[in-house]
Amino acid sequence: MRIVIVSNRLPVSITKDKINNNKFQKSAGGLATSIGAYTEKITELSYTWVGWPGIGTTIKSEQDEITNSLQNIHCYPVFLTEKEMDKFYLGFCNRTIWPLFHYFPTIASFEKEYYNMYKSVNLKFAKALSNIINENEDIIWVHDYHLMLL
Repeated sequence: MRIVIVSNRLPVSITKDKINNNKFQKSAGGLATSIGAYTEKITELSYTWVGWPGIGTTIKSEQDEITNSLQNIHCYPVFLTEKEMDKFYLGFCNRTIWPLFHYFPTIASFEKEYYNMYKSVNLKFAKALSNIINENEDIIWVHDYHLMLL
């Protein structure tokens, strides 16, 4: 049995250094910090973490390189463009869902374009999961409102 943790972000973020090499660092945030610390110490736990690696690239060779690098730490990336992150995360998640779920309906706003991107990104996550899950063997944990449609 394997646990597949699906969240908006991976527990590691990838950025580029000054000479354009991939730089890996731990992601900030509650889930990444708490679960990441747990999974680092448990060797008998089989898990995979699915999420955005913090970098947007559409170049297949770069995506393959990142995917291969992340396998060593049980991570599977879902690549999102800057536009997708802007409309999905900063748009629909932060401007609509977050205010509604945190009792601030007066500051919530809705834009159909952001909602359409929210649906599209959730579909990207679904497709990524379909590539890696083992039916009847995996337990899938979908975390937080970013992926409610998943």
